[in-house]
Amino acid sequence: MSIVGWVLDALDALLDDHQYRERVAIRDGLALAGRWRDRTLTVQGAPLKPSILADYGENPPTEFCWGDGSEASRLTALAVMLWLLPERRARHYADRFHRDVVADLPQADFDRTVPYERWRNRLIARRSGTAQPTGDHLAEMGGSRFAVAEESASDDGE
Repeated sequence: MSIVGWVLDALDALLDDHQYRERVAIRDGLALAGRWRDRTLTVQGAPLKPSILADYGENPPTEFCWGDGSEASRLTALAVMLWLLPERRARHYADRFHRDVVADLPQADFDRTVPYERWRNRLIARRSGTAQPTGDHLAEMGGSRFAVAEESASDDGE
């Protein structure tokens, strides 16, 4: 990364943690690592604590869970999304992130990088029934456009 890129990333981090974190996930993917024995999770190398859920009015579990469709696994997905995104968008994306990513993780130690931008763009396309992002997402992406494979609008289970 160039000096200019590093300086811009540092300034972004000072201005808005969520915006900075999402930009990094778009650029590099969303790095997740879990340790099954103690049920700990890191996101982009930073330890994620279940207490993040309490900050948003949820009853946090004592440990994270993944690899199944349980409520505890769903809360793990919500915690990751709350770390990454502003609350409204985090809650909007959490159920799909649970189904697409968290429920499919192995019930064992893992290190995985989720292609976040591709995942998010496919979700937006499915929900809108088009391959074009919504106005909010277009603004967040700085006006950029993306192409996705066509999928059924009912494919996301909602």
